[in-house]
Amino acid sequence: MTIDSLRRKTLTTLAISAVGALRRSEAAEPTPLRPEDVRRVSGRTDDREPDGPMDAAQQRRADALTPQQIAAIDRELLNASDPHWRKVARLVATAMTDDWPNKPDGIADVYYAQRVARLVQLGKLESQGDLRRMRFSEVRLTR
Repeated sequence: MTIDSLRRKTLTTLAISAVGALRRSEAAEPTPLRPEDVRRVSGRTDDREPDGPMDAAQQRRADALTPQQIAAIDRELLNASDPHWRKVARLVATAMTDDWPNKPDGIADVYYAQRVARLVQLGKLESQGDLRRMRFSEVRLTR
């Protein structure tokens, strides 16, 4: 086999490989998701609905909280608050994930969001947006 024929064979093999790879990449192209294919973790697809309610097990854990534990949750929510507007979801996530003494386990994020709404009612936080939807509301420390 001559060098020229070897080059031609190599180029032909490379060209065939490239065409095959192109066809494979076109076939592997992801199909766009349709809105009905997208599901939130909660199973709801409508962001206009309020958060919650808690399921029975979550409600039992929330009902079993002592006044001291509720005060500790409120204190952590206020500690995570700021004079600047913050999303309620961020505040809840911060309070739930921070390590603090005697933190109750297994309390739903919806309960923390309900406590934020109560702190607004008590005048300790100011709010804007719909507090029933933590992703679409914000709070800040009362000025």
